[in-house]
Amino acid sequence: MGRRNKTVEKTNKASALIVRPGESYTFQFLNNLPITWIVDVINEQEDRIYIHKSDGTSKMVSFRHFVDLYRRYGVSAV
Repeated sequence: MGRRNKTVEKTNKASALIVRPGESYTFQFLNNLPITWIVDVINEQEDRIYIHKSDGTSKMVSFRHFVDLYRRYGVSAV
């Protein structure tokens, strides 16, 4: 199915992370430079998040995977 364009906010209760469309989330994997992803759309029915970077790269990931990565590699300020 296609992307849903409604504004949705999702919360992962275990990590208290609130994910919102239009918000930026920065990750730093190992000793690499930080990478910032921006949430475009949250599709609750399929439990998917569509994200992009400023260079135009976009991805679709599951909400659980996104939260797991942020819990491990997320940084609050760059």
